[in-house]
Amino acid sequence: MITKFNRNSVNVNNNNSSNERSSARVSILAVIALMLVSLFSASCGGGTSAINMDEAAPKEGTGAAAAEGDKGVSGSYYNVTSAATYVEGLDYLFKLNTDGCGNYEFVLVVTNYSGGPKQLCYNNGQRYDFAIERNGQLLYNWAYGRFFNFATFTDTLQHGEKREFREFWNGRGNNGHPIPAGMAKASVKHTKSPVVSLSADGYLDGKYI
Repeated sequence: MITKFNRNSVNVNNNNSSNERSSARVSILAVIALMLVSLFSASCGGGTSAINMDEAAPKEGTGAAAAEGDKGVSGSYYNVTSAATYVEGLDYLFKLNTDGCGNYEFVLVVTNYSGGPKQLCYNNGQRYDFAIERNGQLLYNWAYGRFFNFATFTDTLQHGEKREFREFWNGRGNNGHPIPAGMAKASVKHTKSPVVSLSADGYLDGKYI
């Protein structure tokens, strides 16, 4: 018996095999492309990122707590100047930070190291004020144009407990104009009774928002 081969059948099978191989190659290329897109997104900061602004920290007055991170909306901050003092069992730390892009951050940390509870008595709703001066002239202060209630308030700090206050500043003066680059005095007043003040000189780069 002579067996005849069906060339059409062979061609169809070959075509099917070629199509299957092509489909497999397309699938592999698609997977590789997805992996590359994922890697690129991750390298550019895509996906869910951690918020480094201490947004969940408790609020004190109108300032946000938790100054330790030295982070802000623009990224990493570095210190411009700082000052510290110790008054009646309370340790004070004041810092002015900047990101070098016109964002500034005032920080005040008050810690009770007296060995017992300490009462902070305020005559109204204001807890603090941050300021910038140059050559004896007040250029900026945080409380400018703000209104505070007249109710007295007492805050009790246990030993080892602290209060942290933070405010962001855009590099402009009370008149709305940018403060030129140069040396300036940064200061803070903790407006409890009696008031405690700290100040330190630092260089402002003249950048603003």
